[in-house]
Amino acid sequence: MPSMTAVDPRTGNPVMDMDTIMSLPLTINGKDTTVGEHFTNRQGQAVGVLADAISGQNKNMAQWQTNRDKVEKAANEQLEDQLTRVALANPTAQTIGELQRQYVELTGGEQSERLTNISKTLSVEVQLRNNRALELLSKNDEDITQADVDAMEVVGSAEQKKTFKSRYENGPGQYRTKEAQSIVDNGTAVIKGQTTFGTTKRAGVGQQVAVSYMEQQIRVRARQYYGDGNNGYTVEEALTKAAADEVELFNQQKDTKNYNLPYAVKNEPNGGVSFPLLEGRAGNVAAAEREYRDYQKMRSMVKMIGFQEVANVPHSIFSAERLEYIVQNSNKPGFKYKTSELGFQGLSAGAPMHDIVNAQLAAAGRSERIGPPPVLNGLTLAPELQSIVNDARRSHQAKLNAINVASGNTEVYKAPTHMRAGSPMLIYTSGNIGPTSTGPHLDVKRVDGQEFAPNALDTFIEVEDPELGRVPLSKVPITGDFAEHKARGSHGIDYGLYTGTQVFAKNGAKVVNTQPSEHGDVVTIQLPNGLRYTFLHGTAPK
Repeated sequence: MPSMTAVDPRTGNPVMDMDTIMSLPLTINGKDTTVGEHFTNRQGQAVGVLADAISGQNKNMAQWQTNRDKVEKAANEQLEDQLTRVALANPTAQTIGELQRQYVELTGGEQSERLTNISKTLSVEVQLRNNRALELLSKNDEDITQADVDAMEVVGSAEQKKTFKSRYENGPGQYRTKEAQSIVDNGTAVIKGQTTFGTTKRAGVGQQVAVSYMEQQIRVRARQYYGDGNNGYTVEEALTKAAADEVELFNQQKDTKNYNLPYAVKNEPNGGVSFPLLEGRAGNVAAAEREYRDYQKMRSMVKMIGFQEVANVPHSIFSAERLEYIVQNSNKPGFKYKTSELGFQGLSAGAPMHDIVNAQLAAAGRSERIGPPPVLNGLTLAPELQSIVNDARRSHQAKLNAINVASGNTEVYKAPTHMRAGSPMLIYTSGNIGPTSTGPHLDVKRVDGQEFAPNALDTFIEVEDPELGRVPLSKVPITGDFAEHKARGSHGIDYGLYTGTQVFAKNGAKVVNTQPSEHGDVVTIQLPNGLRYTFLHGTAPK
């Protein structure tokens, strides 16, 4: 009765529903009836042919679901492999989150355990760098400073660095070139005055706040004049006009005694001057401008005396208050270094930030020391490994490898699951284990029970035969073919290997499971195409 028990191969639903089966006409002893009437007992239970049809339908639907689950599992594993490779190539929280979203969407709500594990193993430093890069990218073009660009060199990907630098050079960077700074300096000379030799003096007591304000205003005016480049000015011409306008405004306000004007100068008893309005507003200077000033100061010091010497000068990088804050909070979730601090790290050729902080603590005479990010606690890294961990351009896998080497965890690279394509690795030793073994051999089965050619694994499996040497699996004698297995209710192929013959995987084949049994260790391998095979009657490497 195949039509009564068959299921649709596309949907898994019965080809003939139960109502139709129950209403099928029958003639019994000359009397017309139906399947439902004839094959139902007094208690309303199905019997005979009807009971067999119901049982057959249920069995076939269950088998269809099992087969579908196998297909979906294989497809999900293949998808997970593909997404995992993408995640390892760019291990950022944003990338992994998007890949996990894709996996959930494509698998109908399943979560990828491998993507979850990758996310968990991301180092604290990588996460912080990614977050800081996104924070920098969110800045408005006019707020980007050179310190931001140098910070991006530390924390950003190659594409992020390129994009961010282009935004700076085509935006505010145009107003901070050497030529631009010369024009601005010529403008601020009206505040600082000139020496008897005709050179500009250094800013005197009380003048710096006005100099910084004028520099900012000149650049703001210049951007307005330049616009989108179609206002008839070059950048240099826009800066020159803006500087002239600001100098004129300064000359109009400086002697007014109206201290509600920014350039109104007040002479102090000590011989210095002050700008009351600007000093009152000093705390409201744009954050980007303050960051830029801090960074320029440190950059100039590095240029004059070198990075290490700057780090050894008390509070040259971190103020006393900032150092205290870092000591108290650096190991807490959400802690971030300032852009200018990351920019300074970018001048160090890869020095760890915790080492820079500790140098400043030592210079300040403080005994406290902060540690590396939690992922590195307790590890001593050789200089070459430390440089890999600190290098923002190195991949997550490279950093993880460095940490594994530093921690002595190198056995992980000997495991078959870490095998690289083209690198043969011992995964099994054949034997004669178990009550059903018919002599020394390797029993190979496809996990899905399907038949396969004797040479199906030649690209991925080779054996060290004592007579033939290192050869593909199909080159050894076959002691039991698929037909023989099928005849005794089994499946697979027996390859005639001597006891103790080593079996090697290569070209992307990898061990995905090992289970002990009375027939020896059952080792499951997976090929790059997702197909899985088991080996039996031998032992897995310890």
